[in-house]
Amino acid sequence: MKTPGVVFHPENLTIIVQGEWCDYELDLERANTPSELLDWIFQITQKTWMTPELTYQFLRALNEACRAVFRDGIQGTYCPWGSSRKVDWRKGKSLAGR
Repeated sequence: MKTPGVVFHPENLTIIVQGEWCDYELDLERANTPSELLDWIFQITQKTWMTPELTYQFLRALNEACRAVFRDGIQGTYCPWGSSRKVDWRKGKSLAGR
């Protein structure tokens, strides 16, 4: 049995959520819009093994990843002032519009 936890891997832009029995990986390059990110968040948080603590760790890792790449948090990267942005994780750019 593994110890549950969440790890951000900046070298390949992924976040790994480790449950007791399985791992779940988010390829950040596939979360380019607020709707893609929200879809992924709902997918992972509905897993039967996902605990409130793992959910918190995941959101914290995602926020740290945004700060490392975009120099801003999740909200400032994906939807500052309520305006949706398209993000490019490889270039570290958050662009207006869809």
